[in-house]
Amino acid sequence: MNTAKAHCRTDRKYSGFHTRLRSYEPNQENFALKHLYNIENTKEILAKLGWTREEIKEAKNHISIDVWPYIVRFHIPKWVPISGTALYKQTKSISRFISKKDFISALMERNMSQADLSLIEETDEWYILKYKGSQAEDHRLLLEDGNITCSCHAYNGISQAFHQDQYALKCLMKDPILAGQIPDKHILSAWQYLKCHCMESYSWVWKKIQDAAIHYLNTDWDEVSDE
Repeated sequence: MNTAKAHCRTDRKYSGFHTRLRSYEPNQENFALKHLYNIENTKEILAKLGWTREEIKEAKNHISIDVWPYIVRFHIPKWVPISGTALYKQTKSISRFISKKDFISALMERNMSQADLSLIEETDEWYILKYKGSQAEDHRLLLEDGNITCSCHAYNGISQAFHQDQYALKCLMKDPILAGQIPDKHILSAWQYLKCHCMESYSWVWKKIQDAAIHYLNTDWDEVSDE
């Protein structure tokens, strides 16, 4: 709810780009606003800016998040209304631009903190891992050269978010850790399982796994057993 309010406060004028992102509803979900430029990622960014937990708790009720083509603007006025009254109170204000790279980092760090390699299981196929989800809902992780995809709804939503914001997608492609990888928590769990810390290390591990699988498939196991 706070995320939705932050994107459509009636006392704020938003950029044309932001308005276009909002216009995806109701026919298509506004993935970028919900999955990338949301309150949860904003809280991470404010914490890095030195805001306390109490200040962030108050801020999420009043902040406006205005997405521009190449940057994002945070705004909280100095005086905010007291709920249920006609009175105003003074609060910690902000009016500054935030890099879209910061939102990508916040998303990655949040999902990395929720990653759990103990829920990753191998399958009969060398290029497929399984994430044991809650309520017996398993997610299929497809290991590809330079990328991992996941069958979960969150992966689809984050992926669509970057397709709705092409500059954010460029930032994702140039990120020194992700290098284009969608930072879904199931995928980051797979990275932990494979002992990878970035796309470069994942690509190296993937090649080793592929080589081992090819060697196994090309081996005549009858001859080996005869020896």
